[in-house]
Amino acid sequence: MPRVKGHAAKLPTSFAASVRLMPPQAIHDEVGYANAQEMIDTLTSRPTLTAGQSEYLETMTILFEAYEKQKEQIDRHIGSDNLATIHHGAERLAAEGLRSHRLRLGRHRHCRHRPGRAALGRR
Repeated sequence: MPRVKGHAAKLPTSFAASVRLMPPQAIHDEVGYANAQEMIDTLTSRPTLTAGQSEYLETMTILFEAYEKQKEQIDRHIGSDNLATIHHGAERLAAEGLRSHRLRLGRHRHCRHRPGRAALGRR
């Protein structure tokens, strides 16, 4: 998507001309998001808009809001998955009766070395 910064004085007045400057398209990444936000900010900072500019602003706003909603849902889903994984892991450890003192390195019967000593080269 082309950047629009510095084009405030040269903004097209018709919808078709605005589309040629920056075609409205689905936003898929942060670059597209930033460019759409910049165009929306540029249009909303103008004291008056033509009918074409208003229509273009509405179109860009719909695309912008759709991306925000999708990103929010993904962030919420990822966050809930991580919390569920942590919670499940803690429940499993508790069910197996593991205690923190049993998890320290070098405290298990099968370890050949003592904590604080290099295990490499020793048999």
